[in-house]
Amino acid sequence: MSPRAPYATGDPVQVLHSCAGRGTELATFTVERVKPLATNGRWRVTTTRCDGTQLDIEVGPDGRDRNDYARPGRHS
Repeated sequence: MSPRAPYATGDPVQVLHSCAGRGTELATFTVERVKPLATNGRWRVTTTRCDGTQLDIEVGPDGRDRNDYARPGRHS
């Protein structure tokens, strides 16, 4: 049995990121895709930044990335 993904399509994810013209900020985005990676139970989460560019984040089973720049969020 494969481990359960930390996110599903439509879930919110909070990410510290950089957008063109806005600098670095913490924002909540909607998860568009989740793909398992072949390494250590990690997952690739895809969303779209505020400037329309794709953002891929590699997270662990807890939904956080290695630097704690991404974590489970909630929609406002």
